[in-house]
Formats: sequence, structure tokens, C-alpha cells
Amino acid sequence: MNDLDNILIRINKALKSSNINYPLGLVGSCIMNKKFNDIDLLLICNNTDLVKNKLINCFKDYSISLCDDAVKINDFCDKSISIALYSKFNVEKIINNFLTGKQIELTHRIWCLGYWIPESFIENIRQIKIINDRLDYMLHLKNILLKDNKYSKECIVKSCLSEIMIKYDLLKKVNLNSLEFSLYKNDIILSSIRGLTIINNKFLKSYKKTDELISELSNDYLNNFINGDINSIESIIEELKNYVDWSKRLYLGTWQFSGDFKKLSENEIKELICNAKNNGINKFDTAIVYGNGNVEKTLSKYLDSNDIVLTKIPAKIKPPFSNSDNLYKYYDYEYILNCLERSCKNLKRDVIDICLLHNWTTDWNNNVEMISYLKKLKNDPRINKIGISLPNGFNNDISESILEIIDVIECPYNRDNTWIINSIDKYKKYGIEIILRSLFLQGKEPDKSSYSKLLENALKYNTSVVVGMTTKEQIENNVKVMKKEYLK
Repeated sequence: MNDLDNILIRINKALKSSNINYPLGLVGSCIMNKKFNDIDLLLICNNTDLVKNKLINCFKDYSISLCDDAVKINDFCDKSISIALYSKFNVEKIINNFLTGKQIELTHRIWCLGYWIPESFIENIRQIKIINDRLDYMLHLKNILLKDNKYSKECIVKSCLSEIMIKYDLLKKVNLNSLEFSLYKNDIILSSIRGLTIINNKFLKSYKKTDELISELSNDYLNNFINGDINSIESIIEELKNYVDWSKRLYLGTWQFSGDFKKLSENEIKELICNAKNNGINKFDTAIVYGNGNVEKTLSKYLDSNDIVLTKIPAKIKPPFSNSDNLYKYYDYEYILNCLERSCKNLKRDVIDICLLHNWTTDWNNNVEMISYLKKLKNDPRINKIGISLPNGFNNDISESILEIIDVIECPYNRDNTWIINSIDKYKKYGIEIILRSLFLQGKEPDKSSYSKLLENALKYNTSVVVGMTTKEQIENNVKVMKKEYLK
């Protein structure tokens, strides 16, 4: 047992003896560094004022100072101990906003966990060494944050992009030797570091040792900007724009290629696919049942390895919303594997980007066999991501046991199906991509002039969308809506 462990045991014992028995964890540099001068602890409780007073009383024999909601004990075992207090309400608000891609306001702006940077708080929870956690509260927070989350990253990069573009525009209007120029340039540098660390799959803990952060990024554009090439920041802007590209959220639906909706020749389908790709669309939503496999075969002729394909495996027969008494009547694993092999063959691919079970029923939420199927699919080397497709009229939540496994949920969103709105944030917290489909009631939406408005409305939920398009004009119009809405 090392000195740090001994100190933590003594702190925990002192807290418990004063009836301060709340989730407590070690954060900061001393988790990884053998040498340390101070110890940062994070404590989560319902009433921070009450616990703060308890802490002051608990350590009344030591030199104590207060900073925001942090209590600092200056001479405990020859170390400086900081105990930062967070209310459960604030912690859950920060984490929920982070996971769902919303703007975040942090408390403890002065405290050394990273100043105003939200991801520094999240990273500390991810790395936290739990000291006291009777009800596994901190462990639960840690586990949900360890899963990669696209919404939070894109939110941060978009925020950085907006800041850089505003300050870059101002920078070009002021004198090079002015104070304003220095301030705008510094803001651009800090926002660039923050955005580029996210793109490089790092979470920025703080802006301390900025020079080291810049050298770690190995970004010539940023170095050129710092050294006086003002126009080089445009390359940073382009890099951040590419990361939050609208096209990552738009799938071209291919059910209409089957001829069930509108008869299209293969040459017309080819032209539509080429036009979609020329307009920046490289994600395609299909299923093995579309045209009895012929749609997958057609896609294989005109897509390349950079294009993303989502395909779906249907149940043997369509299940009801509930009371699907016998899972084997609808799915068994041998049948699923057979469909997967056929899709790989149809698409001429060794690996499917996204594979969904095309039918879902409430009864499968906690079905041990279904959970087993999904876990096996998750580990199948022929699939990158797995998920489920929810039927029209489905109005039930997906269980935690399923959400912890799957990567994608596809569901209807239109005038007849709005139930998903209440579940979007919950599903995002599990790092799940939400794809909204059937925005136009599969072509049956009576008000054709409202299509752009319906797409705009769907995009407000910051999810992906799948849209079926059968003309060049539809593709171009939908792309315009995506571009306009996405960088708002």
C-alpha cells in the first residue's frame, strides 16, 4: 500500500466518522502520477451546503480554505486536499446534456478540473478512482460515460467551429498590432486546440501547458497560424466542418428501388445513386427483402468501399407489438446468420457497416435468447454496428439490457408516429445513433409542399434521417435543407 492509499483511507475514515458517507472519488493528475503535491477529490451529494458545513466541522483542526463549492484542507498529511462538492442534480444535468449533445454549463468554473471545458469534467468521471460508493452511483456514471458518444463530440466541435468563424471574421477587421487582434487570435487558438483534440479522439482536460498540447496535435495549420499566417486558420475551419459534415446524418432510402412504390429502371437507379454521391450522400439504407435481394445486388454495382450500407434482416413472419409467444417463430440465430451471409453475398462485401433486425416487439426487451442473439451479432466480424428497427405504431421504451448492446435504432417519425420524441435523449445516453425514417409516410403524406418543412423539423432532434428519393430534384432539395439546418 502506497502513501496515497494511506492518505485516502484516512480521509475516508474521517468522513465516515462525521457521517459524510456519499459517493467519493479521486480525480486529477495524482491518479496517473507517482509524484504529487495535492489530492483532488470529487464528492456527490443532494445538499452541497449541508455537506460543506459538515466538511468544515470534520476538518476543523486543519487549515481550511473555500473556493466555490470546493473545500480545501491545506495541511492534511503534508498534502493539500481539495474536496469538490457537486449536487446530484447538477452532475446528472451535466452528463445528460453531454451525452445528448446539448450545450453545457459547468459549476466549479474556478476549480482546477479544467475551468469551463465540459469534457474535462466528463473525463475525470471516466478516469475516477472510486473511494466510497455504497449504491454504485459513481460506478454507474463511469460506465455510461465510457461508451463513445458521437452527439457530444459533434456538439463540442460545432461549438468550437462557431467560435473560430466568429473570431476569424473579427480578426480580419482589426489592426494586427491591436489588443483586439491578440485576444481574437488567442480565442481561435484555444478553440482550435479544443476542436482538434476531439477529432483526434482525445478529451481536453484543461488549457494548461498549451505549447505541449499544440505539439501533440502535430497540426501544421495551427502552427502556421500561430506563427503569423492568418489565412491558414481556414484549413482548421475546413477540418472541423468535415468532422460535423451534414452528410453523416443523411441516409438515402432504397425501398423505392424495389418497384413497390414507383417503377424505376436499373439505369434510372444508377443515375439516382450517382447523383446522390455527387451531392455528398454516401450512406444507403436497404434490406435483404427489398426486391427479394435485388436492391442489395444493384447497390453492389454502384457503391464503393467508402460508401456506408445499412441493411436489415426481417423476421420470418411479422410479429405483433406484444405477445410474441415463441421467439423461434420469428427469429432464430441460424436464420439470422443465413440472412447475413446472403446480404454479404448480394452486396459483395465481407463486412456490413450496419445490420439491424427489421422487426421488433416489446416482448423481446428482456428475452434472454434475443439478448444472446444481439451479443453474438455484436461480436460477428462481418458486422461493424448492430441495431433494431422499430415498427410503425410502436410506443414502448427499449430496455436497458438491449440499449447496452446495440449501436443503432431506426424508427418512424411523422404525423402518425411522434412517440420517439420522448425517448431520443434516453437512447442517446447509451451512445446509440437514432435514425428517423418514414418522414413523409412512405410517399403517402398528402401535403407534398410540406416535405422540406417535415425534414427541417426532424433535423431539430439532432439525429440521423433516412429519406427515400426518386428524382434528381428531390436529392438536391433535401441536400439544401440538410446543409442549411445542420450548421445553424
